[in-house]
Amino acid sequence: MAHEVLMAHDEVLEWILQERDQVKYFKLWRICNDMYKRKMGKSMNEMDYNKQHTIEYYNNHAGTYDNDGEYPANKFRLELVSEILDKLPKGKILDAGCGTGKFLEIATKKGFDCTGCDFSKGMLNKAKEIVPNVLFYQTSIDDLSMFDDNSFDYVFCLGVLPYIPEEQENKIYQELRRVIKKGGYFVSAHQNELFDMFTFNKYTLNFFERNFFIFTEYEKKDLASLITNPDVPINKNSENSARDIIFTKAENPILYPGKLAKYGFINKEFLYYNFHNLPPLLRNGNIREIEKSINMEIVLAKEWQGMFMASTFISVAQAF
Repeated sequence: MAHEVLMAHDEVLEWILQERDQVKYFKLWRICNDMYKRKMGKSMNEMDYNKQHTIEYYNNHAGTYDNDGEYPANKFRLELVSEILDKLPKGKILDAGCGTGKFLEIATKKGFDCTGCDFSKGMLNKAKEIVPNVLFYQTSIDDLSMFDDNSFDYVFCLGVLPYIPEEQENKIYQELRRVIKKGGYFVSAHQNELFDMFTFNKYTLNFFERNFFIFTEYEKKDLASLITNPDVPINKNSENSARDIIFTKAENPILYPGKLAKYGFINKEFLYYNFHNLPPLLRNGNIREIEKSINMEIVLAKEWQGMFMASTFISVAQAF
């Protein structure tokens, strides 16, 4: 069956290549590629979305979530959002997907009126220890029905949307926009899809497959031959990363402003963090290179290099 699907896939692609209309060409390619993936299976880094698995993952990691591990990426994220808060007038904040409450701890100390919600009971229990005076709700961000329209001046959604599949995004972004006042700000953190081009590993191959005109299995093999480690990393340590453990997805910072605009937001700026001075296969585990990467944080947050050398980014958007 797989051989038959592969042959049919290649035959259709040969026909597509004869098309002169580039718009039609691209649409046909996407349709064919989607059909092929459904028949042949997912890419190496694609996991099926399972909400319960995601909840269990965060319940199990609530006690260690704030540990820095090898690289203190979340520390730099908190520094960046703290700087964002310093530029905003005091107001009401919703931390949608608040985790252990570390951001709320900073926001409350700066005088903001804060509310938090998360679908993980374990995370909420930890958050209530850190900021006991904040009101919390156990709910997913696709159900903010406990809040009235225009309830908040600012909504922060830090590292939550990467765990939501695209088919569920519409309702979530509509809910987030509904509870934000016009002129308010939506601050979100995402995995950076463009970083996969910098990794020179299996994620690079998957990036090409998702976004460029890599058609046949033969072309994929040719591309893989250019990369020394096309089958790594194999992530089995959930303390290091959720990728390959539960469903995750990245955003392309070039395209993300367009997505925001569909839901009533205009992107104001990107802030990049979790820098890699070298691809992860060379940086990770190397103390000297990790120190070099740390020295890039904050100072390069707004520079173009972050689009490729940082694995995560913050979007600051305003509701219109």
